[in-house]
Amino acid sequence: MTVPNVSNSGSNNTIGAPAPVAKADKGLGANDFMTLLLAQLTHQDPMAPMSNAEMMSQFSQLNSLQTLQSMKTTMDQVESSSQIGYAASLVGKQVKVARSDGTTAEGVVTGVQIQNKQANLQIGNENLPVTDLLEIEGG
Repeated sequence: MTVPNVSNSGSNNTIGAPAPVAKADKGLGANDFMTLLLAQLTHQDPMAPMSNAEMMSQFSQLNSLQTLQSMKTTMDQVESSSQIGYAASLVGKQVKVARSDGTTAEGVVTGVQIQNKQANLQIGNENLPVTDLLEIEGG
């Protein structure tokens, strides 16, 4: 049987389907792992099934994956809380912060604004990320 070549040159999509949209790769999750395990069990050779040790190993890996995901979530929350606390401690202090265009902003921090779990320092009418802090003047 001969299979014809399928090509995609420029905007001419010979298959007629839209080009796939790239998604951010977040790795495999617990649901993906369970789907793979179920497929493996469903399609295994009935004359040579998976051993108990192999199955326990698979479940141990799943448990480890879930534990690591939980730890990552907790660490992300701790990092966010720490960043917010640090930013709040800068209110009333003279600071220098890098802007995204390469220049710097200087002034007294008048407040803290949280956007997408990111702490931003309010300096005048600007909100700049605390992660871009360059200098804290005086005490």
